[in-house]
Amino acid sequence: MKGRISMRFIDYSYREPDHNLAVDEALLNAAETGEGGESLRIWESPSPFLVLGVAQVLHDEADEQQCASRGIPILRRCSAGGCVLQGPGCLNFSLVLDSERRSELKSIHGSYEAILGKLTGVLTQNGILAERAGTSDLAVAGRKISGNAQRRKKRYILHHGTLLYAIDMDLMQACLREPSERPDYRGDRGHGDFIAPLTVPRERLYQMIVEAFAPGESVDSHTLSKAEIRETSALAEDKYSRSDWIYRR
Repeated sequence: MKGRISMRFIDYSYREPDHNLAVDEALLNAAETGEGGESLRIWESPSPFLVLGVAQVLHDEADEQQCASRGIPILRRCSAGGCVLQGPGCLNFSLVLDSERRSELKSIHGSYEAILGKLTGVLTQNGILAERAGTSDLAVAGRKISGNAQRRKKRYILHHGTLLYAIDMDLMQACLREPSERPDYRGDRGHGDFIAPLTVPRERLYQMIVEAFAPGESVDSHTLSKAEIRETSALAEDKYSRSDWIYRR
């Protein structure tokens, strides 16, 4: 890494699920075009919604009837990975990072190792014995506490992940089908036996995310720029809320 890299710290959650997905892409686009830079955003949706990975088949992953009866929207993000339930009890972090300045990010494997290594180190220091599991998960005693995914552009990458601490497991099991693809460490376990939310206060998890990715003096607090707000609204309207995007597969 060449010298000190300034990172924006953004603590902002939209009320609308489509905007919460769109803003991550807006931050990535701003960085790639030279209008932004590296950033860490922490957010948590005030209401539950289901979100598919970019390449997943909706009917294979989501129980549409259950989602409709419970008023749970189904959306699709711009990154890979599996279908997850978002909402209260799911603390999210979104990183936009410069792969030219950070050589460890050049490969997908190396980037997951570097990013999740920082988070597992801080979690372990705080008494949470987390370890990498599969390609992009974190687990404690073999049970998933965090899922992660990426979208990569020529120079910048978007890495977003979750820390589960009080998510509604009954709602998750009702709305998510058993996944069509599963990591080896999961075996044949269903959602209830595989996922284990942390029994840790939100405020403590929040501080651990900051400590892992933007410690000490490297934190420069910012809000979204006017251009990023405009692009977020445009992406939400023209992409993330549209059925042709959500039902693209």
